[in-house]
Amino acid sequence: MSEKEQPTLSEEEKQKLQDEIDAMSAKIAVQSAHVRTLKKKSAASADDIASAVEELKKLKISHEELASKHASGSDEAEFPRRSFDDLILRKMFVVPSFEIHGGVKGLFDLGPPACSLKVRFGGVWKYVFSPFLRRGNMLVYVRFPWILCVRLTCAFFFNVHTN
Repeated sequence: MSEKEQPTLSEEEKQKLQDEIDAMSAKIAVQSAHVRTLKKKSAASADDIASAVEELKKLKISHEELASKHASGSDEAEFPRRSFDDLILRKMFVVPSFEIHGGVKGLFDLGPPACSLKVRFGGVWKYVFSPFLRRGNMLVYVRFPWILCVRLTCAFFFNVHTN
């Protein structure tokens, strides 16, 4: 059979293959820890380190083969994560926070389209749950937590209380 004519895997076969992939991931983690330990020890010889690294490479190759076999046996298309990330950054759904100031990387602010979605979801949430959340004449609100570095959080609260 050609690659395009590969049969799809049954659910049992997919689960068995996923279990093998998980076991291989665990072996890779153990071997990676072993390599790190060997590199930290000054008494370890270069040959020992090289053989451990080679074993780690073999495990990673086996893992990739199993993962590709699992993906090829699936009817589902793989999610294009990189193009999705580029799209949400380009359309400003999310905007990197603090990177221009040299702060923590990996935190994001909501851009205008995401803020609009958040407001709409909030409106739907209030409409659906407001009968359950009334306390007298007040409506109980829920906010999501902010994750900021300590300096910015302190500056924010200091400016709010001094103004």
